[in-house]
Amino acid sequence: MERLLEEWKDRNALLQDAYRVYLHATKQKDKDAACVRIQRELEWPPFEELCFQQSAQIYGIGKYGLDSVSEKCIGLIDKIAKGELDYNY
Repeated sequence: MERLLEEWKDRNALLQDAYRVYLHATKQKDKDAACVRIQRELEWPPFEELCFQQSAQIYGIGKYGLDSVSEKCIGLIDKIAKGELDYNY
């Protein structure tokens, strides 16, 4: 369990970094590259399961971008990683 929590935190750091790039990108190619990174991180099984529970469509983010449900899921992942929200891994 401890090991999974550490991996959750590490992967969340990568996800949040990609999300920051996405939010602050001024060029479309940078935004597109960030979306690919975000999708790749969200495909990690524990993140994927949480997103599925939230009805987030993570497949296609790399091609179509983020929607509000996906962004909400990214926020939930961050809160769980910071210990602000309980989640049964």
